[in-house]
Amino acid sequence: MALRRKLSLLLFGCALLTTVLITFFVNRTIQHQFEQYMHDNQAKRNERLITYFEDYYQSHGTFDERAGAELAHEAYMNDYCLVLMDANSNVIWGMSPDETKLEAGEIYQAKTYHLMVNDETIGYLEIGQHTPLLLSTEDIYFKQAINQSIVMSAVITIAVVGGISFIFSKPLSKPIKKVSEMALRLAQGDFKEEMIESINIEELDSLQKSMNLLASTLTSHEEARKQLVSDVSHELRTPLNILQTNLEGMIDGIIPVNEIRLQALHQEVVRFGKLISNLEVLKQFDTKTMKLELKPLDLKPLILQQVPEFTTLLRQKKIKLTVDLQEAWIEGDSDQLKQVFINLVSNAYKFTPEFGEVQICLTSSQNTVQVSICDTGIGVEKEHLSKLFDRFYRVDPSRHQTEGSGIGLTIVKKIVKLHGALIEVESEVGRGSTFILTFHRYSS
Repeated sequence: MALRRKLSLLLFGCALLTTVLITFFVNRTIQHQFEQYMHDNQAKRNERLITYFEDYYQSHGTFDERAGAELAHEAYMNDYCLVLMDANSNVIWGMSPDETKLEAGEIYQAKTYHLMVNDETIGYLEIGQHTPLLLSTEDIYFKQAINQSIVMSAVITIAVVGGISFIFSKPLSKPIKKVSEMALRLAQGDFKEEMIESINIEELDSLQKSMNLLASTLTSHEEARKQLVSDVSHELRTPLNILQTNLEGMIDGIIPVNEIRLQALHQEVVRFGKLISNLEVLKQFDTKTMKLELKPLDLKPLILQQVPEFTTLLRQKKIKLTVDLQEAWIEGDSDQLKQVFINLVSNAYKFTPEFGEVQICLTSSQNTVQVSICDTGIGVEKEHLSKLFDRFYRVDPSRHQTEGSGIGLTIVKKIVKLHGALIEVESEVGRGSTFILTFHRYSS
């Protein structure tokens, strides 16, 4: 069933139930109040009749057949019956109940009242009327008119509410239908963002904006996925092409087989292996299967252990290494943090020219521990800083003027994030870059 129809039926059903309940309780209240009103009127009427006959007795000293003659016409007009009896219950004057009977099957009800003068019983007056509620014809017609008005009001109300619910269900169902269609397109791979007109319902407007944001995010992810496939293919194709070309040349005898050629091919194999290894590490991060062994750890000795390796690497380009370390305790995984520092120093090495400088600083404050790795390299323009940690992203358009797989900084950021830490980068073109790691200080 369509949403609009369901909403219409729901609103109509609520209106119908409300109208029925209101009609029931209003009718019940009117009936009760009307019956109370009739009983009060009849009680006053009966009291007036009793007073009339008592006054008649005091005026005439006795009752005769003319005692009720003046009231006979009133009694016939109002469909009630009077019977006057003396003190011995003998009928003096009276009306026949059949004279006031309106319809077949009506029940005659009567009540006898004492007539008193000077605290002595002078007779009895029987007052009776047909129908259980002792209603006159006018009273019955009045009740019927009220009931008809209530029913007519209920029917009109239901009709009006039904029409309104049908009209106003469209603004509710239309945006939801569009969102549903959009969700179906997203499921089918169509990530085109569609701006849906704004509506005054906060929840639906938020839902529409969320779907547009989802479409935009999926579009970005799809573009990133395609770019990732392209980048991985490119990264894998390069070493494979080099290996294939050289090996085919060696097989055909075009390229001589010597130590230098084999050493070059070996380097390509190593680079290929590192790329595969890094991709496997990224997979573990993406699938959240990477588990850290967090322990209280002093970063100072951890970094000092890596200094000889850093020095050997940087010496190849005559780059000066300066180390300034304080004692600083954090909770971390030593193996993963070693990988972080190796990647950052290797990154500095790649982009720092000969006779440059790399500086590693470690400081500790009351709540944080900060590690900064500065270089005097080529630097990075501001518009590229936010993308440095994206996998396979390289500022250099030629892509392969520098070594590396393009995912080292991506791994660094994921390891740092798993430690609950923060990594930031500051850079100025021609003056170098600074990577700043901020950890929570460990306190026992």
